Amino acid sequence: MPRKRTSVRLASSSGEGYDQTDVKSERTTNDGTTIIQFHSGATLQKKNGIQVMTWPDGRRLQTNANGTTIETFPDGTRIQIEAGGVQIEKKSDGTVTQTRPDGTVLTKKPDGSRIQHNLDGSILRVDANGNRKQWNTDGTEVETIGSVQRITSRNGQIVEMSASRVSTIIRQPVTREKIPEGYYARLDHAGRILYFNIKTQESTYDRPRTAVGMEDDRKQRFSVLKLPNAVLTRTLSH
Repeated sequence: MPRKRTSVRLASSSGEGYDQTDVKSERTTNDGTTIIQFHSGATLQKKNGIQVMTWPDGRRLQTNANGTTIETFPDGTRIQIEAGGVQIEKKSDGTVTQTRPDGTVLTKKPDGSRIQHNLDGSILRVDANGNRKQWNTDGTEVETIGSVQRITSRNGQIVEMSASRVSTIIRQPVTREKIPEGYYARLDHAGRILYFNIKTQESTYDRPRTAVGMEDDRKQRFSVLKLPNAVLTRTLSH
């Protein structure tokens, strides 16, 4: 969200857009520009319906004839509010934040990435490479990385789609059984659940007890293979 700033808008108590009692001097140049000096140190210039107010601390406010205002701050930040209500804030680092009257806030970074907050609560993020991820208010997420689109439902089921295939990953299955900690599961083309051990990268169609349990089984099988042939023969014969 854009940071809030204290407005430097002119007071309009006199109908001229400023306090007449603060006026120190006023003159008009040959080109028709009216220059007003204030006791506070501020200066106002008016010409052809455009007013420009400057302050000793470096602040500057321009008000155009159509109602658009442009504020510039000492740190380089520039805030423009258009007559239609759109606010555009540009920071010194190049970050631009646009706030629309409907509440939509779009922030663009110098690297090309951007993030959009919508009035309904949904959020869209696009990174510098053009990859997109959207968080919807119903709990679903839609992510596009290159040519692959990944849709995550509220219950954790993930559907991946590309030009060549469609697959489903289950992190919290729609079945009543919970996936053991340390695993994720994918539906194969036949609809069978294939479990993947995140740590060991092994897979099995048999529902594992725990990730640790599967790793222990693997270590045990490996240990048996290292036994001398005689011991191994006797072990297998039993």
